[in-house]
This record gives sequence, structure tokens and C-alpha cells, in this order.
Amino acid sequence: MSTKLKDYLKRKRTTLKELLILKRIKDYQQLLDYCDKRGCEPIDEKEFNLVIKKPILQKPSKDLKIKQVKEELANEEVSKPAPKRKRRSKVSRSTQSSQETRAADTTIKDA
Repeated sequence: MSTKLKDYLKRKRTTLKELLILKRIKDYQQLLDYCDKRGCEPIDEKEFNLVIKKPILQKPSKDLKIKQVKEELANEEVSKPAPKRKRRSKVSRSTQSSQETRAADTTIKDA
């Protein structure tokens, strides 16, 4: 009794898409050959076609291009790092102000 390809992939802890990329499988016939060598039952051709994306032969419309550009710009804004904030002093405000006055005082005190 042969195992199904999906069960085989679960044991190998991989997905069908990763398998197709790793083994450079481009069409359904190559997948059938691979399954024959491994002794497992292949998936349906419909499932295979869902994983393999076919190239779009029709040119996208201008409206679609504009939407894609807007989405990319929106994604770029989100990916920008947040502006750096100034470090806040851990010294209380009253102590901080007295330190500032001391630092600003340029007169030499007699000892």
C-alpha cells in the first residue's frame, strides 16, 4: 500500500510548494515521475495547478497599477522606523534645575 503525497510531505515537514521549488518541478508530469520514484500516490492535477501560479498574459489596467503603487507607498510608510525620542533624565526636576545653575555658574568659589 503506497502512501499519499500529502502524508509523505507531512513526515518530511515540508509543503508542496517548497517541494516543487526544491526539486525544480515545473509541470504535473514531473511530479508524477517524482511520486513514482518515491512510491507514493500523487495529488490531483487541480491541486497542483493551484500551487503553481500561471503567468498573467493580459496587461493590468492603469487603475490597477495606481492601486498597487498606492499600496506600496502605504507599506513603505509603515515600514519606516519611528523617530527617535530624546532621552529623559532620571533626575528629578528640582535637582536637574539646580545642576544646570551650577554648571552655568562660572565664578570660582573661595575654599
